[in-house]
Amino acid sequence: MKYYTQIYQLPFDAILAGSKKFEMRTNTSYEKIDYSKLKTDDQIEFEVIAGPPFVDFKVIHNKRLLITIGEVRHYKSAKSLFEKEGYKWCSFKPDSIDEAIKWIHQILEYKVSIPRYGIYAFEVANAVVDVV
Repeated sequence: MKYYTQIYQLPFDAILAGSKKFEMRTNTSYEKIDYSKLKTDDQIEFEVIAGPPFVDFKVIHNKRLLITIGEVRHYKSAKSLFEKEGYKWCSFKPDSIDEAIKWIHQILEYKVSIPRYGIYAFEVANAVVDVV
Protein backbone atom coordinates (compact mmCIF):
# COMPACT_ATOMS: atom_id res chain seq x y z
CA MET A 1 0.00 0.00 0.00
CA LYS A 2 1.20 3.55 -0.66
CA TYR A 3 0.47 6.40 1.77
CA TYR A 4 0.99 10.16 1.59
CA THR A 5 1.91 12.58 4.38
CA GLN A 6 4.30 15.37 5.36
CA ILE A 7 7.75 15.60 6.92
CA TYR A 8 10.07 18.39 8.09
CA GLN A 9 13.22 19.20 6.11
CA LEU A 10 15.63 18.02 8.83
CA PRO A 11 14.39 14.40 8.93
CA PHE A 12 13.98 14.43 5.12
CA ASP A 13 17.70 15.25 4.80
CA ALA A 14 18.74 12.79 7.53
CA ILE A 15 16.84 9.92 5.89
CA LEU A 16 18.47 10.67 2.54
CA ALA A 17 21.91 10.85 4.15
CA GLY A 18 21.30 7.46 5.77
CA SER A 19 21.78 8.73 9.32
CA LYS A 20 18.10 8.38 10.21
CA LYS A 21 17.06 4.75 9.99
CA PHE A 22 13.57 5.11 11.52
CA GLU A 23 10.69 7.53 11.24
CA MET A 24 8.47 8.00 14.30
CA ARG A 25 4.75 8.73 14.09
CA THR A 26 1.56 8.53 16.12
CA ASN A 27 -2.05 8.78 15.06
CA THR A 28 -3.39 12.35 15.18
CA SER A 29 -6.45 14.22 13.99
CA TYR A 30 -4.52 15.76 11.09
CA GLU A 31 -2.85 12.59 9.78
CA LYS A 32 -4.52 10.65 6.98
CA ILE A 33 -2.60 7.50 7.86
CA ASP A 34 -3.58 5.04 10.56
CA TYR A 35 -0.07 4.02 11.58
CA SER A 36 -1.32 0.83 13.23
CA LYS A 37 -2.01 -0.51 9.72
CA LEU A 38 1.52 -0.05 8.31
CA LYS A 39 3.24 -3.19 7.11
CA THR A 40 6.64 -4.14 5.77
CA ASP A 41 7.03 -3.10 2.10
CA ASP A 42 4.34 -0.40 2.32
CA GLN A 43 5.48 2.94 0.96
CA ILE A 44 5.07 6.48 2.24
CA GLU A 45 5.54 9.54 0.06
CA PHE A 46 6.44 12.64 2.07
CA GLU A 47 6.04 16.29 1.10
CA VAL A 48 8.23 18.72 3.07
CA ILE A 49 6.50 21.27 5.31
CA ALA A 50 7.91 24.10 7.45
CA GLY A 51 9.06 23.31 10.96
CA PRO A 52 9.85 22.28 13.61
CA PRO A 53 8.05 23.33 15.59
CA PHE A 54 4.87 22.83 13.64
CA VAL A 55 4.04 25.88 11.51
CA ASP A 56 1.42 24.71 9.00
CA PHE A 57 0.89 22.13 6.27
CA LYS A 58 2.14 24.35 3.44
CA VAL A 59 4.58 22.43 1.24
CA ILE A 60 7.87 24.35 1.03
CA HIS A 61 9.43 22.82 -2.14
CA ASN A 62 8.80 20.36 -4.94
CA LYS A 63 11.00 17.49 -3.72
CA ARG A 64 9.24 14.45 -2.33
CA LEU A 65 10.70 11.55 -0.41
CA LEU A 66 9.44 8.04 -1.12
CA ILE A 67 10.36 5.45 1.46
CA THR A 68 9.77 1.73 1.57
CA ILE A 69 9.05 0.47 5.07
CA GLY A 70 11.03 -2.30 6.67
CA GLU A 71 10.05 -3.41 10.14
CA VAL A 72 7.29 -1.58 12.03
CA ARG A 73 7.55 -1.38 15.83
CA HIS A 74 4.92 -0.08 18.26
CA TYR A 75 5.69 1.41 21.67
CA LYS A 76 3.37 2.59 24.44
CA SER A 77 5.39 5.75 25.06
CA ALA A 78 8.16 7.89 23.62
CA LYS A 79 10.29 6.87 26.60
CA SER A 80 9.91 3.15 25.83
CA LEU A 81 10.76 3.81 22.16
CA PHE A 82 13.96 5.72 23.01
CA GLU A 83 14.98 3.19 25.69
CA LYS A 84 14.72 0.36 23.16
CA GLU A 85 15.89 2.08 19.93
CA GLY A 86 18.20 4.70 21.42
CA TYR A 87 18.04 8.32 20.27
CA LYS A 88 21.34 8.98 18.46
CA TRP A 89 19.69 8.16 15.10
CA CYS A 90 17.18 11.02 15.52
CA SER A 91 17.53 13.88 13.06
CA PHE A 92 17.28 16.52 15.81
CA LYS A 93 20.30 15.08 17.71
CA PRO A 94 19.16 15.06 21.35
CA ASP A 95 21.70 14.71 24.17
CA SER A 96 19.50 12.50 26.35
CA ILE A 97 16.30 10.46 26.40
CA ASP A 98 14.59 13.26 28.33
CA GLU A 99 15.54 15.77 25.63
CA ALA A 100 14.30 13.39 22.91
CA ILE A 101 10.96 12.95 24.70
CA LYS A 102 10.60 16.71 25.16
CA TRP A 103 11.26 17.26 21.46
CA ILE A 104 8.75 14.60 20.36
CA HIS A 105 6.08 16.00 22.68
CA GLN A 106 6.34 19.48 21.12
CA ILE A 107 5.03 18.14 17.79
CA LEU A 108 1.38 19.08 17.28
CA GLU A 109 -0.88 16.68 19.27
CA TYR A 110 1.90 14.18 20.03
CA LYS A 111 1.88 14.82 23.79
CA VAL A 112 -1.79 13.78 23.99
CA SER A 113 -1.85 11.26 21.11
CA ILE A 114 1.08 9.08 22.20
CA PRO A 115 -0.53 8.08 25.54
CA ARG A 116 -3.70 7.20 23.62
CA TYR A 117 -2.28 5.42 20.52
CA GLY A 118 1.34 4.76 21.35
CA ILE A 119 4.13 5.65 18.94
CA TYR A 120 5.30 3.78 15.87
CA ALA A 121 8.88 3.48 14.70
CA PHE A 122 9.10 2.28 11.14
CA GLU A 123 12.36 1.32 9.57
CA VAL A 124 13.40 3.06 6.38
CA ALA A 125 14.34 0.15 4.10
CA ASN A 126 14.78 2.32 1.00
CA ALA A 127 14.49 6.03 0.26
CA VAL A 128 14.44 7.96 -3.02
CA VAL A 129 13.71 11.56 -3.96
CA ASP A 130 11.29 12.60 -6.64
CA VAL A 131 10.82 16.12 -7.99
CA VAL A 132 7.26 17.05 -8.96
